[in-house]
Amino acid sequence: MAGKLKGKFAPSEIKKHVLTAISYLLPLIVASGLLIAIGNLTGGVTIASIDELDAMTVPSALTTLGGMGMGLIPAFIGGYIAYSVADRPGIAPGFLMGMIASFLNSGFLGGLIGGLLVG
Repeated sequence: MAGKLKGKFAPSEIKKHVLTAISYLLPLIVASGLLIAIGNLTGGVTIASIDELDAMTVPSALTTLGGMGMGLIPAFIGGYIAYSVADRPGIAPGFLMGMIASFLNSGFLGGLIGGLLVG
């Protein structure tokens, strides 16, 4: 059958790699979401610049840390997909591709594609 992908990039294999990466990513998402929720419930706001540090309270720190954690999602998804594809040698290049995706504002999908390319 011509046109069928085989090996590491068959659709079933890509699905396996993505699901593996998402299972590693879940603790980050849960922890960051809890930090954001607790911070917002207690009156915190996101601190965007160093000029606003005088307004830093514990609830604001929780909200800000949760937002920073959510910003790591592209790097984590890229790193863990590359880990699923190439094992340990793929971790660092995958995280770097995820950071590049984050820098280019391509988000989750950019990290996903970058992890697959590097892996």
